[in-house]
Amino acid sequence: MSLPGPLIETWVLYTFGSLVILARIACRWRMIGIANFKPDDYLIIPAWITYTTMTVAAHIVGGHGDLHALSLEEREALASGSPGAADPLVTGTKWFCAGVATYVTFIWLLKLNMLFLYQRVVRGLWVARFIRPAMALVGGTYLATLLVLFLPCRPYDRMWIVFPDQGAYCKPQSTLNLIPPLAMNLLTDLVIMAIPAPVILPIHTTLARKAGLLTLFFAGVFIMVAAILRVVFVIVMADGPTAAIWSCREDFVAIVVGQAILLRPVFTRGFWGGKGEVGKSIGVTEEGTGSGRRVKDPFSVTVALATVGGDESRETVAGSDAEMGGAGLVISVKSLVEVESTESPTGRDPGRGDCLWPTNRASCWNGREGGV
Repeated sequence: MSLPGPLIETWVLYTFGSLVILARIACRWRMIGIANFKPDDYLIIPAWITYTTMTVAAHIVGGHGDLHALSLEEREALASGSPGAADPLVTGTKWFCAGVATYVTFIWLLKLNMLFLYQRVVRGLWVARFIRPAMALVGGTYLATLLVLFLPCRPYDRMWIVFPDQGAYCKPQSTLNLIPPLAMNLLTDLVIMAIPAPVILPIHTTLARKAGLLTLFFAGVFIMVAAILRVVFVIVMADGPTAAIWSCREDFVAIVVGQAILLRPVFTRGFWGGKGEVGKSIGVTEEGTGSGRRVKDPFSVTVALATVGGDESRETVAGSDAEMGGAGLVISVKSLVEVESTESPTGRDPGRGDCLWPTNRASCWNGREGGV
């Protein structure tokens, strides 16, 4: 028996979403090694497990159906029929409830994953002060969402009673189970998108890179639209299967948006070169010698993404135009920012006095401001 179209799309999206996650893990592993993984590198693993569970739940519900898709009269006839006739629907309903819980957990794990990445990317910039409050907001709204989903219906196993009707609060598709979680979902998405926007959108860079940043930004808008459509299809149109597929689309786009920046090295020649070439083009460096050698994470270099407004001096910090084919990243530096140094070329002193070395220019500029 062939699978229906929505289930096929669900598994296709899951397959590509899983490939993106696995590619992200492999990319980070090759670039910095598992010993140097950051919190967001670890968080993506439980997120993928939750994503898998949610997809399995969608498949089971698609095959068995659920009780809440039936009218009260149909459920009464089912309850009075032969023993065991309702068992597949009860199983489907239980997995439906599990799917709702895993959907919420997956989406909120991706939010936290993104914030931990931002914590490294915007370190030293004024927007960094909003990262921890945003994390607290994500954690608080996740707990609030779980309370909304699981507390009103007591005992919770009333969710899969065949007959009589369980009441308004014991239906996964109830307004209470959909509207408050949607509001908290949209609120946290807006907060997360707002944190890097003031420093990323004004970047002085190539048109292609600017287009890439804007594409990621509008993909975030698509995620919010998909979340809204999911609720509209359930409450207004009573179309559960269509709502479910929009949920899968939302999940897939959220994966791509969250992991895209970390997959960029895969598309560089240096990534596929020898051991010494891995990550070279985006600043993966090592310090120390022997067993004490530590890999520096390129996404910890705040200044590679930032433009700070005001009366600043424009400095090229991501390579000269000649080194980057005319695409050197020009930023403005007004006050002291933390810049991790990289390896210096052979024969060149990487110390503070060498203002010709690109990664020291911000330090040199701040030194001039202080009269050094």
